[in-house]
This record gives sequence, structure tokens and C-alpha cells, in this order.
Amino acid sequence: MTMDQEKKITVVHCWTAPRSRSTALLYSFEARGKNCVAIDEPLKREWLISKGNQVQRPYQINMIEGVPPNDRPEEELLWKRETLSLGERIHAAAQKLMANDKANDTDNEDPPLIFIKHMSKTHFLYDFENDVHVESIPGVHFVHKHMFLIRDPVAILRSWDVLSGVHHESCSTEDVGIVPLVSIYTALRLRLGLEVPVTIMDSDKLVADPPGVLLAVCKELGVPYKPSMMTWKAGPHQCDSRHAPWWYVNALASTGWKIPDPNAPNKKETPVKPLNQKLLPALKDSFPAYEILLRCCAARGESANHSMEN
Repeated sequence: MTMDQEKKITVVHCWTAPRSRSTALLYSFEARGKNCVAIDEPLKREWLISKGNQVQRPYQINMIEGVPPNDRPEEELLWKRETLSLGERIHAAAQKLMANDKANDTDNEDPPLIFIKHMSKTHFLYDFENDVHVESIPGVHFVHKHMFLIRDPVAILRSWDVLSGVHHESCSTEDVGIVPLVSIYTALRLRLGLEVPVTIMDSDKLVADPPGVLLAVCKELGVPYKPSMMTWKAGPHQCDSRHAPWWYVNALASTGWKIPDPNAPNKKETPVKPLNQKLLPALKDSFPAYEILLRCCAARGESANHSMEN
């Protein structure tokens, strides 16, 4: 069987920083339907193991051991899922997609897609020169693509500080995640060259125009945009990592992207609370990297507009 005869499954690795609306984006892709499998931070457990006693999380031991808390025995399989490697998670997702396809339970015009949300601070666990090894599946060809979701580091730090009861620590440059994103972008550029497009999505622009930005991003990724990506049900999602109850309070309560009303009266600006002084060193380190990514995002947008005009 030649590559042309194989079923292509696109694997999108979305690299982002914490508190960047990445879980909402994950739910958005999950809402595409049975042609898409969403995977939430599959490198998180390996990252916790690598950090040892340097980080403390309320779910840490359970995630590392792959066993549920005593009060959640019904979640045994979901906690065990956390112990699978990235390659094993992709393999399982591909098998699910192929089973749906064989059952004629999918949209033939919508190619199979695996969407993976990664935190940038776990990037050292990923092989950017070769991508991830996935056990072969007869008749399946994997195509790995990478994209970025960025956000203003001030907003990231404010949101991080609100959840200090979960992480019990000041935010380091690594935790903000912007500097690691530049490292990832550089690694991909060295491998792929300048001609291969790398999608960069601005979180604030996504909120300002969800359907427009999602449409453009899907086009860049080579998959059709689906209106179903705009809404989802509130509450736990099948794709959620087991750390969801601690980190995803707002996302779990959400039901989709809100389209801003251009005719709505301007709201009075709420006074901004000063940023925690302990977070200023991380902000100082992160802003230059954020500006680099913003310029790359702007350049990508200008190139895409020029291409569409021609």
C-alpha cells in the first residue's frame, strides 16, 4: 500500500502557556465530532515525574500512580489513561477514529484529526527533530503539525496568581511559558525552514472574533472549519486531563465562544488590580519573547492575506 492509498490522520500539536484559554480551544476542537479526538496535556504526568519535589500539586501522586482519589473510584480508567505515553495516546486516538470510520459514523468530507494541547514548559519531553513515535496502524499515515496559542503575559500572570492555592508557588519564566514557546518556534523553524507555515493564534483575537479566527486557523491546518466548534456542553469533558477540577473552573462552566456584539454599549472599565510584585521578574523575562511571537503572528497574518488576495 502506497502513502497515497493510506488514510491520513493529521495530528495537531498545540503549544501554549497556562491561562491562555487553551482548554476552551481544546473543547472547540473536540466539538468537531467523531472525526476528531482531543487530548489534554499528555506530557503532564511525565513532567511531574521529572520535577520531583520541585513542584507540589494536589493531584500529583494520583496522576503519577494512575489511580483515582479515594472519593472518585468511578474514574479509575481515566486516571489510568494518564499513565500512557504520548505515542500510546495518539495510537489509541487513531484506533478510535478508524473504528468510527469503518462504522460509517463519520463525515467523509471531514478528514480525521487528533488535536493535542501541550503546555510549553513540557517541551523538553518532545522530540522536535523527529516528532513522536507512534506504533504503526495498517492503512494509516500520520502527519504531524504544530501550532501556537499565545496570550499577553500580564494576563497569564494575573490568572496564575488567582490559582495560587493550586500551585503554591510564584510563577517562574518557565511557568509563564512564553520563553519556552520561542524555543519551540525556533526548533521548528530550524527543522522545517521558513517556507513551511507555522500557525500562531493570538488568544485575545480569538475571543474578539471566534468564528473568523477559527476559520482562518482551520484553513492553515488544512482541515475544514465546522460551525459545531463554536459551542459545547458545560461540565466535565471526555478529553479532560485529571487535573481539570483544579485548573478548569471557568472552562468547565463555559458553553462555547461568545460573539461580541458590535452594537453593545461600552462597558465601564473595571479598575485593574496591581500585579503581585513577586511575579514581576517573570514578566520582565517574558515580554520580549511575547513581542517576538506577536511579530511572527502578524507576519503570518499578512502573508495569509496576501495569498488569499492573489
